[in-house]
Amino acid sequence: MKTKLLFMGALLFLLMTSWSFAQRTPVGDGSLKKNKPTTGVNSSETIQANNPILIITSPTKNEQVKSPLIVKGNADRNTVIEVNVVVNYTGGSQDLGTFKVNTKSDGSWSTIPINLWMPEGARNVKFDITASIEQGDTTYTTNVVSVRPPQKTQTIPLSELKEARIKKLNPKAIQKSKRGGIQTGANGVKTPRRPKANNTNKGNKNLGIVRAVDTKNITQVKPKNRIDKKLIANKKVFDKIKWTDPKAGQNSFKTEGSGFEDKNLTTMKTVPGDKKKDMFCTNTILNTNFQTKSFKDFSVSGPPEWLKPGIIMDATKFVQGANIIEERYNRGPITVSFSGGGSKVIENPKNKSVINTGVKSLINSVPNFRPGASMTYNYSEVHSIEELNYKVNGRYSNSFYDVATKLGMESSTYKESHYYLVEFEQYVFNIEVDGLDKNSIFPNDNVDLDKYVYVSRVNYGRRGYFMFKTTKSLEEFGASASASMSYLGNKAAVEANINKIAQDESTQVTAFYYGGSSQSAATDISADWVENGRKPLEDYIKGIDFSPAEAYPISYELKNLNNERVGMTSENEQTIETCVPSKDLYLKVTLVELQNDMADGDDNEGDFGITQHVRYKANGQWKEELKDKTEFNKFPNHKSCVRGGENDKPEGFIALICGGMNRQLHMHERKTPMNRKWNVDNSVIFKISPDEANDKHAVFEIDTWVKEYSGTDIVLNNDPRKTKVAIHDVLATLQGIRPLSKLKAYSLDNAVNRKLKFDYFGGNFLPLRESEYSSKSNMKLEGPIRARNKGELKKKAFVWLQFELVDY
Repeated sequence: MKTKLLFMGALLFLLMTSWSFAQRTPVGDGSLKKNKPTTGVNSSETIQANNPILIITSPTKNEQVKSPLIVKGNADRNTVIEVNVVVNYTGGSQDLGTFKVNTKSDGSWSTIPINLWMPEGARNVKFDITASIEQGDTTYTTNVVSVRPPQKTQTIPLSELKEARIKKLNPKAIQKSKRGGIQTGANGVKTPRRPKANNTNKGNKNLGIVRAVDTKNITQVKPKNRIDKKLIANKKVFDKIKWTDPKAGQNSFKTEGSGFEDKNLTTMKTVPGDKKKDMFCTNTILNTNFQTKSFKDFSVSGPPEWLKPGIIMDATKFVQGANIIEERYNRGPITVSFSGGGSKVIENPKNKSVINTGVKSLINSVPNFRPGASMTYNYSEVHSIEELNYKVNGRYSNSFYDVATKLGMESSTYKESHYYLVEFEQYVFNIEVDGLDKNSIFPNDNVDLDKYVYVSRVNYGRRGYFMFKTTKSLEEFGASASASMSYLGNKAAVEANINKIAQDESTQVTAFYYGGSSQSAATDISADWVENGRKPLEDYIKGIDFSPAEAYPISYELKNLNNERVGMTSENEQTIETCVPSKDLYLKVTLVELQNDMADGDDNEGDFGITQHVRYKANGQWKEELKDKTEFNKFPNHKSCVRGGENDKPEGFIALICGGMNRQLHMHERKTPMNRKWNVDNSVIFKISPDEANDKHAVFEIDTWVKEYSGTDIVLNNDPRKTKVAIHDVLATLQGIRPLSKLKAYSLDNAVNRKLKFDYFGGNFLPLRESEYSSKSNMKLEGPIRARNKGELKKKAFVWLQFELVDY
């Protein structure tokens, strides 16, 4: 009988406790009522497991809120709620405070008004709200409710972000106890309280979002293993690395300040090359120097699969030319924003396929987006595969050689053609990562952060290249030789020059582009362009069908895991031999003008006698002029002319003018003229074979004698008497193989206009510049020889000579 009574008592106890638990079932409005079924919870963040109930009912996710903000919700009666608000932005976060509130008799609760603010200059701002309750030694916390900021949010200067100022903004925010509960440090990171030693039910529990509460299906979630955020906060991130390679040169990859910009600082010098039969050869010493903060990656198979916003890459491998992405570890969520409007959270973007799905979903979510359509062009001459690599990618890429071969370049150190590159690019939109939180990039706290960078922004559109290969120089196309160094001159001249090259049937062309069509691989448009009559490039490119919906990645930016922009400086030195088929050259040398800089007579006119000879030795032989092509407009009888003041005529010398006491030039003073007066205009022509043009030991000398008769007779030819000409470089420049470089003003006297800039050819040679009398089809170089006595400070005159190639 006693046994039966004990059994009945136990059964009655179980029924009573079950009835008591049923009383605590929450309904949709968060109130506590007896024996009523649950109808669901709308748009709220809820904790409900066993006993605790906690709901945030206002604001809702992604709602644009006002300031001051009042947070509302439901919970068990007689419960203390702690509400925390954090402002998150690109590159950081700031805790606005924790606010304590008690539930009312019906279970509802609401905070005091909370002032919302953000640090000055913050971007991509959102406010994260959580609510929590404590039961014993366990803290229950809702999922984060992220809301959009008010249209006008109060900003606080960074210099004022001190404890007293922050406290003044929300004076009723509580200071958390150091013994337990949620600890909020200076960085706004929450950590669980330290449990008692004998407590087995310990931890900080986030029970997530419960959309419809059903007591039959609810189970208590076990506490997650928490990573050591303090340890992660102290971890170093990528800062800098250097890598040197025989082919790639020296590459410096590091975080850069705001003044770092994309720049091409490449310089080059062309010197005589080795002899080759029927070829004209030069050696170009190319000092490549690129600064890159916006990277590109082009392949003929289309954009690389790894190029997605949010991808994390190995920094060391990147600077070495490889693209090694990190897909081994789980990752915290990232937010990506679309320039057309809208953003999306991508959960665990461990794999590129997950990011790709999220990006496509984001783009498709903005149906009324109107893309940009700006098209840009770059034109340049290319001298080596490595230089092409840097121009196309902004860095050394070890997978680029297939692209170089497709574009017609097969050697890094030798070429038999000139290469001219046209890059076109059309930007449509961009997708950018809203910064990474260093503390939650990898849930695994054993990952080293200093070895990684991430793709912070990707620009989308279309991109392509035309490569023109020709044995002709720019001059042979009638273009300006001074344009051949890097970007071929100003925009109008560039377009004219390139179209001349492009429309010449002897020019070979290779052209690829991708983006704007459903075809993923790069499209070869070479044949189509030729079949369309070699249209002007911009007209042809604009006519290619383009769909913004098929825009592909065309460039990208990188940051370290602390959201600091990283850039690369690449330096390399190469010697490239260029040998182009050569034909006989006809070099015309003209004595143009004797410039009077200082007259001694009262009439401001100078009286001068001048005798000048030139001689040219190639392959060990002094060359003769083409006698039937000689033009003497001043003092034509010169056949027996000896050197002035010497009464001799050494081997090889050919007279350009034969003057003296009885053959004077009378000239008015002309100080610092910009162009020539042509008061002499005497010339000789040399026929030069390819073998002679290729002689890098060739000699060209000018012997000048000038005497001034205006007052006391003074001989002005001793400073110096002989002038050397860098003839191999002059011929290379006139053919368009070597550009004029390192131009500077005339350094000896102020009588030469300081606006005129000369090439000194690396030594003690006659300085030359491109003359105003040059034409698109005929380049002319001119330079001054100073006439004064050695040791005399007063200059008297300048003798101007001109060099050009002519056709016969």
